[in-house]
Amino acid sequence: MEYVFSEKSGIKLVIWDEGNNIIVSYISGGRVIKSGILHKNYRTGLCCAKQDDDIYVAFVSVENELVWNRLLGGEPLILFSDKSENWQIYDLNIIVNSKGVVLFYETFNQKENQTEIKYILPYGERRGKLLCALSDKLNEYKIFFMGDRWYLWYITEDKKTSKFFIMNMERISDITISECFLTLEGDFEIRLHNVENYYKNKYDELYSMTKEIQEEGKKWRELYYKNVKKI
Repeated sequence: MEYVFSEKSGIKLVIWDEGNNIIVSYISGGRVIKSGILHKNYRTGLCCAKQDDDIYVAFVSVENELVWNRLLGGEPLILFSDKSENWQIYDLNIIVNSKGVVLFYETFNQKENQTEIKYILPYGERRGKLLCALSDKLNEYKIFFMGDRWYLWYITEDKKTSKFFIMNMERISDITISECFLTLEGDFEIRLHNVENYYKNKYDELYSMTKEIQEEGKKWRELYYKNVKKI
């Protein structure tokens, strides 16, 4: 997965993973002006987000650690670690809003055979908090903003259970969720006929956006390798 960010100066910043490395390149005028390895202990889950001039990077290390890094300053933080690997960490999502920065992630407890969606505040109480738990493995989950609310959606690995929740993020130190049913009524701005049809449209939109970002990232990554070969 490639992440592409544009700075006010017009410089493109590209972050991607390759093997156990996370690589970052600065590109201007079609040239790589600076490049290097940000981390050498990457295993999975690269996730990046931008807030003003800050770029945040999160990933799971080869030591099964949940690692957080602020690209433009500060040392990497280990937010969670389980070298026994009783807990497997998956699917990281960084959410940035006016309340602060939250990192969501999925864990699977092999001893208890339980899946959990949790969140942690990298610049607050660095302790994973449970958002929801289920006995089935997940195929995927998504957190997104629509209208004036945050939502959580997930579907189980067997595709038999799909649930949709409204998230209360007024206090990011204490996020709560309430389940929505197939039709949203009352004071909601947007009424959905059913969760699956809504999310399919949302997924298509996100997929298209992600594909565009990946294509741009691929272009800049190829430019990086072209410059490396010249050197």
